[in-house]
Amino acid sequence: MEKYFAGKGRKRPQINIPLSILELDNKNPRLAEEHQGGAQFDILKVLYDEFDLDEIAYSMAENGYFDEEPVIVIPKNFPKNFSWDNNIETLEKKLHTLNPNMVIAKAMHSPICAKFMGGKEIDLEGLKDKNVFAFCGIGNPDAFLNTIRKIGCNLVGSEIYNDHHNYTEDDITDIYERGKYLEADLVLSTQKDWTKSTLLASTKPDMHFAYLKIELKFVDGEEKITELIENALAGKICE
Repeated sequence: MEKYFAGKGRKRPQINIPLSILELDNKNPRLAEEHQGGAQFDILKVLYDEFDLDEIAYSMAENGYFDEEPVIVIPKNFPKNFSWDNNIETLEKKLHTLNPNMVIAKAMHSPICAKFMGGKEIDLEGLKDKNVFAFCGIGNPDAFLNTIRKIGCNLVGSEIYNDHHNYTEDDITDIYERGKYLEADLVLSTQKDWTKSTLLASTKPDMHFAYLKIELKFVDGEEKITELIENALAGKICE
């Protein structure tokens, strides 16, 4: 059985596509709602102004390109009768036709508690019926807001930023003032956004800022994926 190291260009299929025919996806959910459907130049300006492109460029210059995170290109116009099939069993079968030995695990994100600066936590039961103002800058903000509703919080308002948004003092002041006006008991964000805003939020002691702690819970295939991770950490993956 052949063994190889990850990140050495073994993923398939890969094809060379001329840059001249590529366009940015103006419906990318990582873009804030007001930028959805924008022209190419407008999207480029948003990416330049509001996304941390320097970090990506420096990473690629330092480490090279990893095909584990490929650029995915899809046509503008799909063939007639084409549809995205969201059925998990059907998707598994299609994946196994590509690679019968592919390891597939099923998991779900489960909220655990709200965590505040200093380590204080409120469990899900304690969050029920709390008035919450939420903010985030992630690829799928609706999923985060729906999770807050599902755990029983009263979502009194929200502010959505572009993915990878770098928060400023003005952003936090705006969030604080809106939360106070809407009589929120606390302001809730994702852990990703919390790490970018927590020091700024510390200047607002009369409003509780916290993040919703999430854990990944496996539904199926945990042992197989654990074995795969251990192989990867050992520096090799069996094909």
